Amino acid sequence: MSMRWIRANRRPPDNREGRVSVPEAPDGDFARSRDERGQSLVEVLVSIVFMAAILLMSMNFLVAGIRGNSRGREMSSASYLAQEILEEMRMVEYEDLSAFDGFVTGGALPGGEPVRSMCQDWEGGIVSELPEGRGVIDVADYGTYSRITVDIEWVDGGGMTRNVRYETLIASLS
Repeated sequence: MSMRWIRANRRPPDNREGRVSVPEAPDGDFARSRDERGQSLVEVLVSIVFMAAILLMSMNFLVAGIRGNSRGREMSSASYLAQEILEEMRMVEYEDLSAFDGFVTGGALPGGEPVRSMCQDWEGGIVSELPEGRGVIDVADYGTYSRITVDIEWVDGGGMTRNVRYETLIASLS
């Protein structure tokens, strides 16, 4: 049975039997609820734009998270490298600490072993972990103790200059 046959042959409802009549639309079609018609093109386009905006906002959070993770990795690497050279310096004889004074990565290596190889390894670590990094060691001798300062500076992925500074005191045992 087609809809035309049903429309042509239908009888008006008998309200005496308690039936409810179905209103007709102006074009003669039965009135349909919004759910039966589906979504309009405008509604679909609005929902697509809304979802795209949410996706773009979430992408911004993702990019910010990746940048933060990269900065954290760089900071951890710089801190590790600074602590590493300080630990190695603690194993050197007190009298040999002054050989580290004024060492700058990329410059001349200090003379004498083990200071020379320690500085060379430290410089290699900075170059591999922080490609645009620079390290400086300062040793201030106060007679019975020395204050050692290690600075590491680098440019992060966002173009910002970052730095880490560690200081420690090493006492003479004699």
